[in-house]
Amino acid sequence: MVLVNTNLATLIITSVIILIILCLIVPNIILPYVKHHHSHPKDGIEELNFGDKFMNLMFFMSKAPFLVCLLFSVLLTVSILLASMIKIRPSTIKSL
Repeated sequence: MVLVNTNLATLIITSVIILIILCLIVPNIILPYVKHHHSHPKDGIEELNFGDKFMNLMFFMSKAPFLVCLLFSVLLTVSILLASMIKIRPSTIKSL
């Protein structure tokens, strides 16, 4: 019999659902503000500043939303599982 922490499973499922909704909505909201030089920089992405790199990311997230959702969901799930295994809790972190 496999014992599953229902609170942890609920946290993962809820987080992944919210992540998928955000990954599908946010890039499409920002997409009208993406200029051609953000989506296809002629000098390469290395020459862009942070804001332009963010716009480039939003452009490509809107082009492959399900792949991005899948990748982010896997990373989020692994992060939550690792955090629960090493017992990171907000109440244990002392403020400065």
